[in-house]
Amino acid sequence: MARSKTHRVTLPESLDAWMRARMTAEGFTSVDEYMRHLVRTDANRERDALDARLLQSASSRIVPLTARKRSDIRARFLQRQAARSRKRSA
Repeated sequence: MARSKTHRVTLPESLDAWMRARMTAEGFTSVDEYMRHLVRTDANRERDALDARLLQSASSRIVPLTARKRSDIRARFLQRQAARSRKRSA
């Protein structure tokens, strides 16, 4: 099983009420479960956007995109995204 980290999030009462109503409406039984879903959804959205950009780039060039090259491009992109994220949170 993967190791887990605990995070504490403070929300104003109005946002907490909205979150709990949304959580219940979507069938989540706990705040933890709902937050994990939100984070996974965001990560998947980012991955899908990257895949779309890679496919668009690959289809606009004559140079074939090998699996290794795609993996290298993805790794560089994710490194840049992580660096931007660190800058925003600093």
